[in-house]
Amino acid sequence: MPLSVLLWGEQTCFRKAQPRLKELCDQGRFRIIGKTGWQMDEEKYGADLPRIPPEEISAGMCDLILPFDWKQHNAIVDFLLERPGITRENIVPGWLLADRSFDLERYRLLLKSRISILSNNCWGGVLCKTLGMENRSPTKNLWILDMDYLKLLREPEHYLLGTDPVFERWEKGASYDEERYPVLRLDDILLFCNHDTDPEEAIRKWMRRREKLDLDNLFVEYAAYNRDLEKSFLRLDRYPKKICLVNWKAEHPASVQVVQDFWKQHWFDSVVDSAYPFRCWSYYSPVELLLTGAHYDGPRLRAAYPLINRGLNKFPWMRRLTAWAEDREGVK
Repeated sequence: MPLSVLLWGEQTCFRKAQPRLKELCDQGRFRIIGKTGWQMDEEKYGADLPRIPPEEISAGMCDLILPFDWKQHNAIVDFLLERPGITRENIVPGWLLADRSFDLERYRLLLKSRISILSNNCWGGVLCKTLGMENRSPTKNLWILDMDYLKLLREPEHYLLGTDPVFERWEKGASYDEERYPVLRLDDILLFCNHDTDPEEAIRKWMRRREKLDLDNLFVEYAAYNRDLEKSFLRLDRYPKKICLVNWKAEHPASVQVVQDFWKQHWFDSVVDSAYPFRCWSYYSPVELLLTGAHYDGPRLRAAYPLINRGLNKFPWMRRLTAWAEDREGVK
């Protein structure tokens, strides 16, 4: 029996996921019952679909709601969770459908797992938004020095649960037009809260997010800037599910090479970009990564997807290369 689906919004993410959505409907797995949103264009896809005001959405209306608005996604989720009977299991970010390895049941299993992500940069927070899942980690929207982060991972009970942060100093942004941001001290390590402007607010966010942390259910990410740091991270055996992002040919099963884009000034920017929709699928299936720690071991597939993301899939040769790479790497 097909799942009844309600579409929300028609942004760029929708256009990229539309072929997969049509395929699921043709296979009898999805049945689109209508479209909704705060702003909708009559001339776009599904002009003949019933238009349902957001205020009328309820649990019995449909099985799934697919938001396609990246910028307003958090606001949409907050709104939907206030509707009668709607839970996070009913809300699936529409862009996930463009990942041909996406499995709805595995995705729901991930949501039920309530996993926490530790990250030494913005990667963890971006991946949570990509997956439409609640962030259960205090390391969201900040960065930590390499040696400090490794120290934190060796003693997470002390740093994450047994120590409260205090304001240390102000730090100037990387570019001339960036505002200064607060740096917090957590015992003998520093937290660079580059997405905050108020030290007290940064501390409140850390304390609030810390309450959701589950040290027995962790996924750990680390972006290593040299091979010695990579080795130090990989020696942390207490974390069975982890990924080390590097800028050289990865040789360890838990390491993944992220190539710096030629238009990026810093490799760090490419690391964060690797957690965004469409881009992340060239390196791993995000659902399987968090559930099992597994990622693609497919350089051809990883080589193909960045080209797709730049719009080259409009060329027949690119579509043939993509199909060949997916078949070679076993991505369905």
